[in-house]
Amino acid sequence: MGRRGLVLAGGGSRGAYQIGVWKAFRELDIEFSVITGSSVGALNGILMIQGDYQAAEELWLSLYTGDIVNFPDFPREVDYTRNGWEADVWIPFIRRAMASEGADFTPLEALMRRYVEEKKVRESGIAFGLVTVEYPSMKPLEVSLEEIPEGKLCDYLAASAACFPAFRSKEIDGSRFIDGGYHDNQPVNLAARLGAEEVLAVSLDGIGLEKKAKNRTMKVKIISSYWDLGPFLWFEPGLSRRNMKLGYLDAMKLYGRYEGWAYAFVPGSRSALTDDFGQKLVAFYEKSRVHSFEGKMGVLAAEKAAWFRIRRILSKKRGNLRENSEQFLAACEIAGEYLHVSPLEVYSTESFLQECAACWRKMEDTEEHPSGWQAIRSCLELFYRAEKTEELDGDFWQQAILTPEAMMTAAVLCFCGQ
Repeated sequence: MGRRGLVLAGGGSRGAYQIGVWKAFRELDIEFSVITGSSVGALNGILMIQGDYQAAEELWLSLYTGDIVNFPDFPREVDYTRNGWEADVWIPFIRRAMASEGADFTPLEALMRRYVEEKKVRESGIAFGLVTVEYPSMKPLEVSLEEIPEGKLCDYLAASAACFPAFRSKEIDGSRFIDGGYHDNQPVNLAARLGAEEVLAVSLDGIGLEKKAKNRTMKVKIISSYWDLGPFLWFEPGLSRRNMKLGYLDAMKLYGRYEGWAYAFVPGSRSALTDDFGQKLVAFYEKSRVHSFEGKMGVLAAEKAAWFRIRRILSKKRGNLRENSEQFLAACEIAGEYLHVSPLEVYSTESFLQECAACWRKMEDTEEHPSGWQAIRSCLELFYRAEKTEELDGDFWQQAILTPEAMMTAAVLCFCGQ
């Protein structure tokens, strides 16, 4: 196996996700010879080289946006899930920051100097590099640890994280620098230059540019979240804790410790679905089809169209699924997403279906039913009718055409006793 490189993308507060990935690496005994990063990814890379996971976790679980910028009247805590918070807090901050050539982020630099041990990094034996961009020339700078003058590591980390125009540019030796995302937010090629022969990149779905690997033969794997990681400049412990858990679960799935795409399932869940949920579903389908198409070509056409829509949804969200077990698990995941099942737990087949049922009961019990409730209810009624008549009629398939995700959700609920 060649030298393994880790590439940590920029993405502001979403960087907590990478700390969760690191936790999985520690449990799996996975190490790297080369680490590169841009913006917050560069800082996380340094923390990983130092090897002090507890300190990194402490940092991320204590950070608020107000801790990293000096900005008048900036609130320490805001409920970013509240409708309208952007208009009240975020947009005014961006406008005022841009009007003053960016917010002062010297508190972030102070945190870097508190947590970064440059001597320890230089003695680690791990190759490191980061990306920043000279301003206003916009000339990119990809720099290795050896190319950074001693005592200047935190300066270059701050330069890579200077998210202009929200943050001010960073001055180093008379030159000004801004966020590395203006050149390459996920520096795979820098990792290759530093000797990496295979790369694992941890994406944060950031707003910066990303360069494709120049070496077409180099193996590049990417870990990224299916779920939205939140506003990229909003630091808040609860959001960080959530994103760390998502990163941990995604890394464990990549290395085969769990199954699933958006959710994490214990090994063997796909086969369990095939044996239980899948068999019930197939039996229902075959039984209800017996009289459905006698002289009813319109019903047959509607069924074909419905299956096309369902398969397209599955393919779009989960890729090319060849086995029934994969299709059943994907359908259950889509139902979970539709029902707002939490992605922060590890599920067995049974516990996931139970949680789907519990979330549905909660939706039913609320006075103001959430979006999607009526579509699921309509699909469930068609399932119940099909059970009585033993026939999948045109109404059933037409509803499946119109709301394929709701129909998959109703199928899951119907076969877990709802």
